Formats: sequence, C-alpha cells, structure tokens
Amino acid sequence: MCKELTSLFITGINGRMGRQLVLSSYIDKLASIRMSIANNNLKHFNINLYKLFNIKSLAVIVSNNLLASRIKDIVLIDFTNPEASMVYLNICCLNKLNIVIGTTGFNIHQLSIIYMLSNYIAISYSANFSIGIALMLKLLRIAVLYLRENIDIQVIEVHHKKKRDVPSGTALMIRNYIDDLYIKPISFSSIRIGNIIGEHKVSFADLNECLSISHKVYDRMVFAKGAIKSSGWLLNKTKGLFNMLNVLGL
Repeated sequence: MCKELTSLFITGINGRMGRQLVLSSYIDKLASIRMSIANNNLKHFNINLYKLFNIKSLAVIVSNNLLASRIKDIVLIDFTNPEASMVYLNICCLNKLNIVIGTTGFNIHQLSIIYMLSNYIAISYSANFSIGIALMLKLLRIAVLYLRENIDIQVIEVHHKKKRDVPSGTALMIRNYIDDLYIKPISFSSIRIGNIIGEHKVSFADLNECLSISHKVYDRMVFAKGAIKSSGWLLNKTKGLFNMLNVLGL
C-alpha cells in the first residue's frame, strides 16, 4: 500500500527556503503541495507554480492572501520572517491547522506566543531542521555530562553576510539544549562572510585538551527535507510543541 502524501501549504514560495521546499517535495515524493503563498512580490501572485519551477505537475496557484484560501486537512510550513510567522501562526490556530516553523530571529514575546498557541495546535518549531544538527545536539549533551568540570565552552557560528540574527538561531538552540548542565557562561563567536549557508562548531576545552564537534551545511535542501519529514510526523498530532529531536525519536 502506498503511503499517503502529506498535504502542504508553503509560505514564502518566492524565497530561498520556499523554493527548496517545493523542489524537495517534488523530488522525494513525500508530500503534495496544495497551496502556496508568496511574500511581497506581485509578479508571483495568481500564477501556477509550474511556471516558476517548470514542473507541469505543480498546478497550484500562488496566492498573496492566506485568509482568502480554503485551508483544511493540511500542514503549513513557514520559513519567512518573525512578523509574517506570527500572522501565519495565528491563522493556523484559528483554523486548527498544524504548523512547521523554521523561521529564526524571534524575540522573547514572539516565542511566548508560540509556546502559548501550542496548547491549541501542534507546532514543530526549530531553528535548524537538519538531521545532522539534531544528532549534534545529542552528542553535545553527552559531552557536557562528561566534561562539564573545569572546562570552557565556545560556540563558533559562520553564516552568509545577509543573515540578520546574531548569534544564529541554531547557536542559541545549542546553548539552550546544554545550558542546564553547565553553570558558566557559554562563549559565542559569530562570523558573517560570503555566501556560507551555515557552520557551527562547539569546543570543550580545559588546560590539557580540547574536544570540538562541528556541523556544516552544503545545501539548504537538508532544511527542506527535515521540515517536510516533520510535517508528516506532525499531521496526526492534536497539540503540543515539538522539534526535530521529537520527530527523530532522539
């Protein structure tokens, strides 16, 4: 029996991650795009996705009005910006739709809204949907448990020069995941240079040795694959706040 495809509503279809989500869903055949919305680019409104991607099977009209769309039995995936994500999140809550959020740069108030609305719908939220980062988090926690006495921890993150949030959402996620096991401040170094998609290196050092665990992304497709995998896992959930570790059972 063929596995039923997850029906997706993808926001920011004209953005870098929006495009990756479309291509990943088409290539891997893990999801079906039923709706899409473009951000602030009039030339993309009210046209078929196949004209943007030259894939004839993508007969989906690009909208600029989520409220005007008929949305039901669908998971929304959002990689846009904090302000837009708040709008999409509230609409999902009103329509009882589950949502995958990969947007970074939320402030404390916006994060509190995400936590609050997870009492009403299922939300998969992560600053990084790559499987590699999820595994890295597990390794880091093991390292902290064994090495936390008399060590210093430093996180170095490198991204393209157009990335606005500093430190990166992934770097903050790393800190939050190990912070309860380590009482000293964690040092951050952020570098914005060229067109680097994302590199994160965590070093544990004392006077005698240093252990470093690192992760590099070569293609944004890894984020898209993780988000789509998360959407399928989220489909039958009723409410709650989840991340990639939950999706992978880690």
